[in-house]
Amino acid sequence: MMSLRIGLMLRNIDEHGGAALYTRSVVDALLRIDQDNEYVLVFNTELDRERYGRAHARNIVVEAPSRILWDQIAVPRALASEHVDVVLGLKHSIPLHSFAPRVFVMHGADWITFPQNYYALDRLYHCLVLPLYLRSADRVITVSNDSASWLLAYMPEIADKIAVIPHGVAPEFRPVTDPAQREAVRRHYNLPEHFLLYVGQIYPQKNIAGILKALALLGPNLAHPLVMAGRASLKAEQDLRLIDELGLGDRVRFIKWVAQDELPVLYSLADMLVFPSLYEGFGIPLLEAMACGCPVLTSTAGACPEVVGDAGLCVDPTVPDAIAAGIERLARDPDLAEKLRVRGLERVRSFTWENAAGATLAVLKAAAARSPTAEPAGKAA
Repeated sequence: MMSLRIGLMLRNIDEHGGAALYTRSVVDALLRIDQDNEYVLVFNTELDRERYGRAHARNIVVEAPSRILWDQIAVPRALASEHVDVVLGLKHSIPLHSFAPRVFVMHGADWITFPQNYYALDRLYHCLVLPLYLRSADRVITVSNDSASWLLAYMPEIADKIAVIPHGVAPEFRPVTDPAQREAVRRHYNLPEHFLLYVGQIYPQKNIAGILKALALLGPNLAHPLVMAGRASLKAEQDLRLIDELGLGDRVRFIKWVAQDELPVLYSLADMLVFPSLYEGFGIPLLEAMACGCPVLTSTAGACPEVVGDAGLCVDPTVPDAIAAGIERLARDPDLAEKLRVRGLERVRSFTWENAAGATLAVLKAAAARSPTAEPAGKAA
């Protein structure tokens, strides 16, 4: 087969959050595992022009006064002039103009499951534009079977072009046992001997309210403070007000975004990851925690059970008492914590970015060939 010229739309590569991590990780892995095809990497800032120095990767910078103009006019014009064979849109967008086959990545279905969590303009965008992307795309990648089921319920006519490709986890996420590393991070963030950990952005569907209510219910029965590594995002204020309302000011610590090289240490120090989300399209912190030997308490909702399997303790995220009982059980039962730690380390071995990139490349090839219905490129374990 002749080599392909693959266009990658990378305007979110420098952002925080799961979608940006996905973009960086998949692109890194694609360029590493695939030497047979050419890549045209399209950035929206000069700061990224030299990000990838590979012989089979051409970096170009395209500027536009808005994201919509970048997605729909500037980038299509640039990629058409580059004569690409297929285009991969890595963050909720693809060009609607069909100058080449296009693959659309839909990270999750939260815009279907929790539309009320978005501002009115965002809801209008989701209702009007995302269906156009789904119909227009030659292939649609989503990251879990749960997300795929929501998309199919919403738009069953796209069934023959959906591929489920789970996230991976970077090799640097592993148990950190070096005393010096552990002590350096503990001292840097002034961390206590025992603590609960939350990692991620803060917005309603992440269920920070449920965690805080559970913490209040536990009261003095569990002295572990909650350490939150992330940042406040969309409509976070309504949950964060509970810290003062429930009298938890001395039991909640914010350390904002943590450097990538410090995250494995943080997971390794924590007694558990507390992640009872109301909905996750996937949930990368679940993989990161398991890879570092950190026991996981998560949710029965969304893709969380699909990701952790029997390696996590899943509770009803809508019931604070259930979250509190799960936290207390995991904190007081070292045998259970060790069992989940061992299971997590084993389970996470099948989630690699190389696997994700290989499956993505198969979808890109199928789209470029405009082949008829293809088998899904992968399924979450």
